[in-house]
Amino acid sequence: MTPTRPPLRLHLPHLLPLPTRTPASLLPRRTYTTTPPPPPPSPPKQPSRVASFYRTFSYPILKAFLGALFTYQITYYAWLKLEYAEEKRNVLDRIDDLKGELVDVVVEGRRKSREGEVGVVGGGDEVKMEEGRRKKGWFW
Repeated sequence: MTPTRPPLRLHLPHLLPLPTRTPASLLPRRTYTTTPPPPPPSPPKQPSRVASFYRTFSYPILKAFLGALFTYQITYYAWLKLEYAEEKRNVLDRIDDLKGELVDVVVEGRRKSREGEVGVVGGGDEVKMEEGRRKKGWFW
């Protein structure tokens, strides 16, 4: 069981609130005074033409702008995809052409070797490596 403590009692007279003045709204008013009449109300201000235009047409303008932006992005993406497909097709066609040229060169080389012609297929510009020498390193 937990022992209970008696409540803490402090005597702090210096922390008591100070006397305050009575607010003016609670004091009696002077009875025989006159108050100035309130100023006449100003006529309602007319909104500017620009503000009324944007208040009326801001949503349709925003909707048209976002529609145009969306259309542009879709068109750009489609164009980019078509360009990619065209480049890929061009590269594949070039590879097929080079394969055809390679086959023609190999067939011509075999024909020449059968006929007894001596020659280098590549033009004789090949560099020969020494057989006993190996390069050292990671990717050699």
